Amino acid sequence: MDRRFDQMKNLWLGFWLVCLSAVSVLAQGGSAAMRETGRPMFGFYQSSEYHAHDQNFGITQDSTGMMYFANFAGVLEFDGVSWNTIQTENVTRVSALKTDRRGRVLVGANGEFGYLAYDSLGVHRFVSLSAKLKDKPGQIIQILPAKAGAWFISDQTNFFWDGRNVKAYKHGLSIQSAFAFGEGAVIYAKNKGFLLLNEGKVSGVTIAPDVPALLDLVAVVPLTANSAMLLTTSQGAYLLEGNRIENIAGNANPVLISNKATTAVKMEDGKIAISMAANGMLIVNPDGTIAYPVYAYGDIEDSQVTAMFSDREHNLWLALNNGIARFDLPSPISVFDGNSGLKGSVTAVTRFDNKLIVGTLNGLHTIENNRVTHFTPFPGSCLGFSEAGGYLYIASNKGLFQLSKTGALTTLSNDFSLTITASQDGTRLFVGLQDGLAVYKKSGSGWQKERIKSVAEQITGITEFPAGTFWLETLSNGIFKFDYATGSARKFSATQGISSPLYNKLAVFGDRLIVTNKDGLFEYQSNADRFVRAGWLSEKAWFDRVQGDGAGNIWTTRGDKKSVTFFRKKGQSNAFELIEKPFLPIAAIPFQVIYPDNNGVAWLGGDQGLYRLDMRLSEQHLLNYPVLIRNVSTPDGDLPIARDADRDRLSLDHKQNSLIFEFALPSFQSNQEVSYQYLLENYDKGWSEWSTIARKEYSGLPSGSYVFKVRARDIYGNISKEAAFPLFIQTPWFRQWYMIALYAIVFAVMIYYVVRWRLRAIIREKQELENLIRERTEEVVSQKEELEHQSEELSATNDQLERIDEFVKSINGEVNTGKLFQLVLDRLCEFQNVDGASALIYNKATDCYQFIALAGVIERADVEDVQLSAAEAEQRYVAGADEVYEDIFLKNNFRHQNTNRSVSEVFSPKSLISILIRVDGDVKSYITLENMDRENAFGERDFNMVKNLKEHLIGAYIKTNILEDLENTLSNLKSTQEELIRQERLASVGSLTKGIVDRILNPLNYINNFSQSSGKLLKEITEVTDKHQDTLSEDEKDDLESGFEMLQKNLEKIYEHGNSTTRIVKDMQKLLKGKSTEFFETDLNPFLESKSKSAIQEVLAEYKDAKIKLVFALDAEPVRVSLLPYEFAQVLTNLISNACYAVIEKTKFDKVFEPEIRISTRRADGAISIFVRDNGKGIPLKETEQLFNPFFTTKPTSKGTGLGLYMSKDIIEFHKGRMSVTSKEGDFTEIEISLPIVK
Repeated sequence: MDRRFDQMKNLWLGFWLVCLSAVSVLAQGGSAAMRETGRPMFGFYQSSEYHAHDQNFGITQDSTGMMYFANFAGVLEFDGVSWNTIQTENVTRVSALKTDRRGRVLVGANGEFGYLAYDSLGVHRFVSLSAKLKDKPGQIIQILPAKAGAWFISDQTNFFWDGRNVKAYKHGLSIQSAFAFGEGAVIYAKNKGFLLLNEGKVSGVTIAPDVPALLDLVAVVPLTANSAMLLTTSQGAYLLEGNRIENIAGNANPVLISNKATTAVKMEDGKIAISMAANGMLIVNPDGTIAYPVYAYGDIEDSQVTAMFSDREHNLWLALNNGIARFDLPSPISVFDGNSGLKGSVTAVTRFDNKLIVGTLNGLHTIENNRVTHFTPFPGSCLGFSEAGGYLYIASNKGLFQLSKTGALTTLSNDFSLTITASQDGTRLFVGLQDGLAVYKKSGSGWQKERIKSVAEQITGITEFPAGTFWLETLSNGIFKFDYATGSARKFSATQGISSPLYNKLAVFGDRLIVTNKDGLFEYQSNADRFVRAGWLSEKAWFDRVQGDGAGNIWTTRGDKKSVTFFRKKGQSNAFELIEKPFLPIAAIPFQVIYPDNNGVAWLGGDQGLYRLDMRLSEQHLLNYPVLIRNVSTPDGDLPIARDADRDRLSLDHKQNSLIFEFALPSFQSNQEVSYQYLLENYDKGWSEWSTIARKEYSGLPSGSYVFKVRARDIYGNISKEAAFPLFIQTPWFRQWYMIALYAIVFAVMIYYVVRWRLRAIIREKQELENLIRERTEEVVSQKEELEHQSEELSATNDQLERIDEFVKSINGEVNTGKLFQLVLDRLCEFQNVDGASALIYNKATDCYQFIALAGVIERADVEDVQLSAAEAEQRYVAGADEVYEDIFLKNNFRHQNTNRSVSEVFSPKSLISILIRVDGDVKSYITLENMDRENAFGERDFNMVKNLKEHLIGAYIKTNILEDLENTLSNLKSTQEELIRQERLASVGSLTKGIVDRILNPLNYINNFSQSSGKLLKEITEVTDKHQDTLSEDEKDDLESGFEMLQKNLEKIYEHGNSTTRIVKDMQKLLKGKSTEFFETDLNPFLESKSKSAIQEVLAEYKDAKIKLVFALDAEPVRVSLLPYEFAQVLTNLISNACYAVIEKTKFDKVFEPEIRISTRRADGAISIFVRDNGKGIPLKETEQLFNPFFTTKPTSKGTGLGLYMSKDIIEFHKGRMSVTSKEGDFTEIEISLPIVK
């Protein structure tokens, strides 16, 4: 609720800032302890919230805790959640409010008065006491509750109400003001001055001689049973003792006289709060001395206070001419913030020269006599303080500064300084920098700077413990122990008890060095030179700041910089009392700085200002007030709410079973969000979760008794007394016991008559059914005989259909024509009367019909070579036959007239059914069903079966033809694509290489030819020189012979390598030469034999006297393959050439070796494997992996080019085959070629 107030104060009229300071008179006699107190917590309410007039005149509180305010629009009622305006009978301005001894709120208005009472619905209404009076009152100035009733004071007449009747007492005094005093009142009357009113009687007062003539009276504050403080507007305060007015001691009057008092109230701590027309309020002691002033700032600086009230929670309420304000006064929490003149987030706090010095990101500030002063000479952001030698040293983003007690500011350095600590002897300043540590040593009247080389971290805090040893804080790299004497810096990590490198904060508490981080609180053990966990404060709590005060107490904030906690030391032990309840209103505010001051006061600074916490001020946090049920409503309207504890259970109609409960806790703490918990007995299973929503809705409650209970929890965790609302939801008339009994009787009567009616109907239906059964039985007997006959036929038909169904399912999955027909025939042979079946298919290539499948006693091999022309097939299967159905022919007494005799020699059935598979008018196939034993073997059932099968056979044939054509097309397309890809792959290299080959080949021929010519020429020269040997010396002969010999060898090498290069170039020509694309089907065995023999003869021509045995081990069954004859022959030649070289090389070192080349074939999974094996020297394993790489060869350069196997593998892959090698060094080499078989 108050958070909303804080937001509204920034948007509208502002707020009351309470700045506790000493004015000029305070320096003469004020309390020095109250010089810096800040402003207390507060709330402000404006007219847009309470929806009434701006100006307010009086305040009171009833026994339930609800607040009431006198307003131009009526009486404002506030329960802590919502506002309500209660208008008077004549809708006049309310000028006075009081609560009598029975808890009733008495109301005085302009021309009427009365009190507030609850109506039948439990809603407050104004009850007029003046409506029937003959003497109409003027404006009610004051209300004075008495033992027997209450006085309503007006300027000319006083009215007394004894609870039943109102009696008027005319006095003619022209009363201007009146205030309660004891059992009576002090009044001020025009031209009469001060008077005492007691039981309706007026008496005078005695005024001391030194008291001037008093011109008015604005407040009377009772001090004792027989004394009070009288307050005037411009003449100050006076003391009333009995019936005598005297001057009051103290120093408050000069302030009150200069600022003009308006009203006053006694606070819970006994002090008196006095509002003034200017400069806010003044808090004075009962003896008249100033305790502290209260100043107003912001948009309501000129607001006037018309009434003041201290509620049951000790909040101070102010009725203003532009709203309503509430202060936590007295309170242990107060604050200096931006509106007090303290700008920027607080980063450092200290007391210097008895002044409070505050550093913020906006600069340097001092707080003196409760006012904030910005020290304008300071240029930057304050980041740290340290005092030494009567000077204050300040770390700043603009450098390091020295401040004297006279206010002189000296710049020591321009380095960005994060923190500063003066040594205990005051001779050195240790300054944390962004990139290390600097030490300033006292040198005469100045300072000498030294950078510490052993420290390169960003230092954010420095603590000296013990003297001469400095502990350095970093943000994320742990802490360091720095010994100034040796200049060494040692990092403390997990080994030394600091496991977390992040957010370590150091502090000295008494004779202890402690460090806090996310893992808890740790204490330094000097004997072990390490930190150990400290359990004397909290086991594993994460503290951000831990700061001790002079009394051994400790102030802390949690790891998130929030939740201020005070640990009060218990005696001389290490035990502490945890105190955090007083600080719950600021638990959500983060603080970066803790500075314990004197006398139990601590300062906490952060981005929301500087907060003052005073542990000397006790505040009651255990208040336990009942929560209020403010309204209960149904869709039909509001329900009455009884305000007494013994309320009767409210009875509701069953239609009123949807309820809304609204509730509130009249508690008005700052920053408070009240939480509520509710329970509807006999409906809810238990108490709800705590929620800040102040209403609960129930829909569709069943009939029964309920009690709605609600309780509240304030900001301090106090749980209020429960409020209860008993109710009863009536049972609807149609669910009463007598209605239920009536329902049962009616239901029983209905059942009785329904049963009787149903029995009669059943008897009638029984007779009709017997007649019907008799007639039906006769029909059934006759139908039974007919059905039995039909059943036999259906059974046979069903059997046939099942066979056909299985037949169709089996052939639909086949995609190969031969397999399809074989499957069809196998199935047909399973039918009755069928001994065998055959299928002929038209071969377009031979223009004849050939047997593609047979089933029964005849083997396909018997008719494999039989071919029938179209005329022969028609003569054999159609001529002379009966056409039973379309394209289905029957022949009995089968004769083979003018047909191919070879077929008749194999088989001639006695009964034959021929099925013509006709596509586009052409007969593509004949399918026959034969019976070899008897004529007329087939009957009508067989014909029907064949008829049903024919269309399925035609469809299956067409489908398989299409799929085979498609498969062939895809196969050819794939081959073409692969060749195109290969040609494209070689195209870029081929054209270039071909040009190079053409260019190189002719020079190579010249080289070879000229080397041969040069050899011949050299031989001739040698012969000529031999003839002239005698003319040469011995040395010349030797030189000439050696030269000729060397020249001869060089020419031989040129010729040898020229030939080798020529072979390579010619092989490249072969590689780049386009392959033929026309494959030929051939028998593999004859092809292998002829080509292999030719190849070995060609190769052996190079090796004279070589004897190599060529062995064939070919598969006995003929195999047909599709080949490119020239290319495949080239492959054989290459393989046999390599094999010959291998075996001949082996004969050079093995004289008993018998060379052999073995060529064999073997079928495997629709392919044929060709093996070319030699028993030569073999190939090392590491070389077999490279055999098919271009230009790799195991032969000398003069013998091989390295392209033979590469080209061979390419040719085999073009045949959709594969090539691999197996070899054992010194034993054998075997090349395997796998080719697909033509089916």
